[in-house]
Amino acid sequence: MTWRTFEEAIGALKSKRYDGVGFVFCSADPFVGVDLDNCRDPKSGEITQWAQKIIDSFNDVVLLEASPSGCGVHLVTRGTCKDGINTKSVEIYGQDRFFTVTGAAL
Repeated sequence: MTWRTFEEAIGALKSKRYDGVGFVFCSADPFVGVDLDNCRDPKSGEITQWAQKIIDSFNDVVLLEASPSGCGVHLVTRGTCKDGINTKSVEIYGQDRFFTVTGAAL
């Protein structure tokens, strides 16, 4: 609740004080973020089979984009995930996490 609004973030970005924007998942919003690491070829855009299977399992994808490295995928959907999940290649969070947003839509 101490973070800023989208409009304020865009204003700061336009002022060139910052290099990018992000999103903080919190209990007050209806979103869950899924971070899939090392699953995308940044040159070809090809996504690995295991990651595509996870992406396809979501019905209500709000955002699907390349991660900042270009080698991963960020997916945002509606839902809840209070405690989060963190494995070697998959992270899922519904609160208390910050995602950078690249705008590189897939």
